[in-house]
Amino acid sequence: MGHFLSPEQSDEKREARRQEAADQFLDACGIAAKAGLVLVCHTDAHYQLRDAGHTWIINIYPGNRRLYHDTQKRGPYLHVRDEWTLLEVVHAASRATKRDKPRSCCPVERVIQAMERGE
Repeated sequence: MGHFLSPEQSDEKREARRQEAADQFLDACGIAAKAGLVLVCHTDAHYQLRDAGHTWIINIYPGNRRLYHDTQKRGPYLHVRDEWTLLEVVHAASRATKRDKPRSCCPVERVIQAMERGE
């Protein structure tokens, strides 16, 4: 049988996760920016991650651990564990967008891209 929390314990956990996200926000913004992504904090309960071209949006709710894509602008699938953090979501999005970038047909550009990936 599953483990159930009292409403008070549940609220405390939710607040702790929100505080953890707030503490990680600036670091997560830096990681997002390096990956060409934008992380926005709308409230202490709602963050939004999107690509620079606004082609996809992922809404992030750390308190109750909800992630969902905007219905009109679906983003990449994120590989995260059940007990994810804001930093883990941004890292997962960074990896997913690198993986989804189209490869160039130009041999010189492919060599440059491989060098950038450290291959």
